[in-house]
Amino acid sequence: MSQIPSQKIQLTEFEDELCKDLLQTVHDNNLNTVLRIAGGWVRDKLLGLESHDIDIALDNIMGEEFAKFFCQNKSTSSIGKIKANPEASKHLETACVRYKGIDLDFVNLRAEDYSEDSRIPTIKIGTPLEDALRRDLTINSMFYNINTKEIEDFTGFGLYDLQQKIARTPLEPNSTFLDDPLRVLRTIRFAARFNLTILSEVQQAIESKSIFTCLLHKISRERIAKEYSLMVQGKNHMRSLQMLYNSGLFPVIFKIPDGYPDLLNEGYNLISKIHRPSNDNNFYIYTAGILAYYDKEITIKKNKKDMILYEYITLESLKMSHLNSQVVCGILRNVYKCIENFKEFKVLEFAEIVREIKEHWELCAIIAGHMMFEDPYEAEEKICALAVAVRAWNIDRCFEDKPLLNVRTR
Repeated sequence: MSQIPSQKIQLTEFEDELCKDLLQTVHDNNLNTVLRIAGGWVRDKLLGLESHDIDIALDNIMGEEFAKFFCQNKSTSSIGKIKANPEASKHLETACVRYKGIDLDFVNLRAEDYSEDSRIPTIKIGTPLEDALRRDLTINSMFYNINTKEIEDFTGFGLYDLQQKIARTPLEPNSTFLDDPLRVLRTIRFAARFNLTILSEVQQAIESKSIFTCLLHKISRERIAKEYSLMVQGKNHMRSLQMLYNSGLFPVIFKIPDGYPDLLNEGYNLISKIHRPSNDNNFYIYTAGILAYYDKEITIKKNKKDMILYEYITLESLKMSHLNSQVVCGILRNVYKCIENFKEFKVLEFAEIVREIKEHWELCAIIAGHMMFEDPYEAEEKICALAVAVRAWNIDRCFEDKPLLNVRTR
C-alpha cells in the first residue's frame, strides 16, 4: 500500500505569508469569505511534492472582485482574466495575479443549473461539495481551508484514492467527462504521472464513442495540444502514450484530415521501441516518431499551396509554434537520408543532415535506427556506432562552423 507522507499540510514560508495576506484581505474588507486552496496543490502537498500551482477558491465572491481587493497596496502584476466559455466546456471565469513570483488564480466555487432546452449550464457560486463533485478526479477535488487550516475531502474518496493510487471521477464517469471532455486526457496524464490504476468504469467511459466524439469536436485544438505536450514531456511519458493509444485516442491528438492514410499505428509501434528518460527532447523525438511514416510526398492543400502532411499536422492538429514545427519537420525530412547512412556511412552527406537540423541529428538517428532495425537492441547498437562515427569525423557540431568563404554580391 502506498503511503501519503502526511495528512497535514506543511506550508512553506511563502505559503504561510500568502495565507496570512489572504486572510488579512478578508478582514480589511469585511468580506466574510472562506478561503480555500483547491485541487492539485493539495494533492502535491500531501504527497510531499513542491507545488507552484495555487488556485484560490472563494465561497461568496467572484474571483476578479476578490483579486482587486487583494492587490490593493501590494506589489503585484495587473489582474488577468480568463473568461468562461461553456460552449467549449470551459466553465470557470478566473482572475490571474502574479504575486512575489508566483501565479495565483482566483475563482469562485462552482455550481451549475441546466435548463430543459439547453446543454449549456448557467454557472453560479456553489458550495464546496458542489465544486468538488465537478472536478476531474477525486485526488484533485480536495481543499485546504485557509481559515481553519484543515484538509477538506468532500467526495469522501480523495485521501483514500491518493493513498491507494486510484483514478476515480467524483461523479459517474460519463457525467464528469461530458461536462468537460478534456478530463479524459487529464485522467490519463495523472494516471501515468502518479502510477494510478484507472477504475474499470472510468476506462469504459474514456473509450466510449460519445466521449471520443465530444473530445474531437467540442474541445479546442489548443487545449488538446497542451495536454499532449504535458504528457510527453512529463514523468512516465511512455505510459501516457501507451494509455492514449490503447484507449483509441491517437486520432484525437494527431487529427488526420479526411481522405488521408492513418499511419499512426506504425508510428506507435516505432516509438514503443524507443525508451528514453524524461528530458526536453521527448516532445520532438516521440512526436516525430509517431509521424515518421508520413513521408514528404504526402501533401495537403493549405491556402492554395501544397503543404507536407506532417507539417500540417504539427501546425494545425498539434498547434505547435513554428519553431517546434521546424524541429519536428526537420527530423522527418532527414530520417530516410539517415536510414541510408546506416547502410553506408557518407561523411559529407551526413554533415548536410547535421547542418540542417543541428543538434537534433541524434534524435533523427534514433528514429531512423529503430525504423531500419526490427530488433531494438540491434538498433541501439547501430545508433551508438553511427554516433561514434559522426563524432570521430568531427561533424557532430559542424553547424557551428563559419563558412570558409564569405562572398558578397552587389
